[in-house]
Amino acid sequence: MDIRKSIVTRIAIIYLALLIFSLVVIYQMISVQQIENSRWEQIARNLKENTVKIEPNRGNICADDGSILATSAPGYYVRIDLAAEGVKRVFSNEADSLAYYLSAFFKNASRKEYIQKLNTAYKNNNRGFMLTPRKIDYHELQQIKKFPILRRGRYGGGMIIEQENQRITPLGSLALRTIGDLNKGAYGGVHGNIGYTGLEGAYEQYLKGKEGISYRENLSGRWVSRIEIEPQDGMDIITTLNIKLQDIAESALLQNLEKHSADWGTAILMEVKTGEIKAIANLGRENGAYTENYNYGLGNQGSYEPGSTFKLISLMAAMEDGLTDTSTVYDTGNGVWKYRNRTIYDSDYRYGGHGELTVKQIFEKSSNVGVAKIITKAYEKNPEKFVDRIYGFGLNKPL
Repeated sequence: MDIRKSIVTRIAIIYLALLIFSLVVIYQMISVQQIENSRWEQIARNLKENTVKIEPNRGNICADDGSILATSAPGYYVRIDLAAEGVKRVFSNEADSLAYYLSAFFKNASRKEYIQKLNTAYKNNNRGFMLTPRKIDYHELQQIKKFPILRRGRYGGGMIIEQENQRITPLGSLALRTIGDLNKGAYGGVHGNIGYTGLEGAYEQYLKGKEGISYRENLSGRWVSRIEIEPQDGMDIITTLNIKLQDIAESALLQNLEKHSADWGTAILMEVKTGEIKAIANLGRENGAYTENYNYGLGNQGSYEPGSTFKLISLMAAMEDGLTDTSTVYDTGNGVWKYRNRTIYDSDYRYGGHGELTVKQIFEKSSNVGVAKIITKAYEKNPEKFVDRIYGFGLNKPL
């Protein structure tokens, strides 16, 4: 009996120990989930709020000789940490002066309006109050650094400088529509600037680079940034555009648009041996002036019947099929030809027409009657052959 009692006692002690151990484990689990939950949530919020993306330098877009067509230059925004200890020591004495300088510099609000905004932000312990209503350049930044409170710098004056690159085109409007532009709200998103049109949009994945990550910490009123992941700059794009030829193409196009009072026009210059596009100009009239505002060569606003451009394709088809050659003669008459229920006119029919012309002369004079007679004679009984030949040139396929 004593042995049995001893065994039961030992088992009871073991069960009691296991029960106590289980209660301790349960308590620790509840403590982590409930008691420590707020602390971990605060840590998560701090990580989210103080993790800053570092924008990479966007790649350049260059001409065929390496000349820069589009590049990035730094722009800046300035904030102030109104809860920093250094700011608290001088705010009451210098806030009014800071408001005066900001009002005089940006001219977008009065000194009174600025001081009201500063006082409200100060009462709310705003740690990132935006001082600049617009992006500023480097020279403007140097001036703002000398303003009251801010002149004490990053630590003593709570100044926070945020850099955001801005796109510039050193050659002004030259090939501007072909280069393209950036857009913060493109495709319905909320993000940084991304390529939206032109080369900027087409080569976005190569130009944009890869963002880096840094973490901001406030150490005794001083903001310190620590880079966790270095940004990777974007690649440069070397195009086939030639600056001199582009300038000539745009100037020639502008002269002819003004001469004929046209609404828009496009000019494309291609090196036929390589297929390289050396110049592409798009000019449209806007508010009485011609600007690079739309790609008429590709956009739907430039979708018109090819007109005289298709005469070359038609003649190529007929000659390719051996149905005519450059020396064959056709009678264009007085420049007016009625075929079935349509009447075809040459552009200068009022002057009596050109009579008999060779295929070469028909093309030189861009005779509508001549080309119509050539194609009608060649394919009237078999129009499908004409269409098949044109399709054979690949004109029905996308570039």
